[in-house]
Amino acid sequence: MTQGTEHWSHYWQNSKSLNSFGEGDAALGYTGNVQFYWHDIFSRMATGAVIVDIASGNGALAISAIAFSELHNKNFTVYACDIADVKPEVLFQADPDILTKLKKVQFYPATAIENLPFENNSIDLIISQFGFEYANQIEAVAECNRVLKPDGCFNALIHHADSFISKDSEAGLAFYKHCLSEAGFLTQVERLLMLAESCWLKKTSPTTNVDYVAQNKILFKIATDLKVQYSSTAAAFWCDDLLSRLVPVLASPRPGNLTSFLSFRHTVVLYMARLEDQVNATWSQDNKNNFINTFQSNLSALRVTPFYEEKALFAWSLYWHKAD
Repeated sequence: MTQGTEHWSHYWQNSKSLNSFGEGDAALGYTGNVQFYWHDIFSRMATGAVIVDIASGNGALAISAIAFSELHNKNFTVYACDIADVKPEVLFQADPDILTKLKKVQFYPATAIENLPFENNSIDLIISQFGFEYANQIEAVAECNRVLKPDGCFNALIHHADSFISKDSEAGLAFYKHCLSEAGFLTQVERLLMLAESCWLKKTSPTTNVDYVAQNKILFKIATDLKVQYSSTAAAFWCDDLLSRLVPVLASPRPGNLTSFLSFRHTVVLYMARLEDQVNATWSQDNKNNFINTFQSNLSALRVTPFYEEKALFAWSLYWHKAD
């Protein structure tokens, strides 16, 4: 992903999340086997190591390295790069614990993996969680190897096409595409609210307008059909979430709802773009094999293995080190 980054910049600037898990405690860092995986890598680094988190988002992995460094007196220098216009210090101003760690990371926003701002042979460790796979692989590998020191290491967790994360994202993307189609739920909501706005401009009640009443009946049927269609599918959560946000608005429409809805719809479009990026970036078994076949002759100790979190397939673990 080297262009069209509005959807990512919007997410990182507006979601109070350090990583791409936007809800709950997971949004503020890594736990469980994921945390153990990264701590094990940090533990093998020498004191004073220079680390770069590529495709960093708001810095979950970078501040994990800082926290580990402080706890174990490692004195790491940590950089973070992302192609989006990330501004984590602005977003987390009211959270002093996180802000303190963020200020110890030097961020490089609007910076592609394929064009890192570091000198040749200057980095001990490059890390990435759900980021490296979005880049042009040929250019990204070459650039990472350029900046790594001899015997420097690369570690990443890569979206696995068969993981629960990827399957959920596929379901969400398909659901939103359906809702934004010509006859879809969101398109019909917009039509209803446009009719309502037209009535208010004429100082009449929408409920007395024949077209509004007819559109409202169409919309109610679509919402009911959506609930039935998706209730037992992988997209059930996506459907319930969308309906819970919009049904109360439709039940009691007010002047200004159309403007609010159009803003919400734009957010959905940006969300879809992120989901589409993610789905396209995932590595299947074939993608993994192709990567190994392409790079095994010039990446030392290259390995790509499945990674599990709580016994569920979570990602691919990718590792190589730069030979002396």
